[in-house]
Amino acid sequence: MVNEGRTKILQCHALGSPQPSYRWLKDGVPVGDFSSSQYYRIHNTRREDAGNYQCIAKNDAGTIFSEKIDVVVACKYLYLLNN
Repeated sequence: MVNEGRTKILQCHALGSPQPSYRWLKDGVPVGDFSSSQYYRIHNTRREDAGNYQCIAKNDAGTIFSEKIDVVVACKYLYLLNN
């Protein structure tokens, strides 16, 4: 869980030779290209960032998927009541 407006950092780590590259999925859809970084940062988190995240690690030997993690965004609400 992360508060709206904060930064959420997800981490994925795989061992292999050659060194694996990483890609993140949100709700099954890629959220960027493969890179050498095992971190995915969600800056200034919004409600739309909530979802199911998963990491893919790949190298010449193959591809492996991480378990899925649910990211929940705690939203800030302000209510104005008129009497």
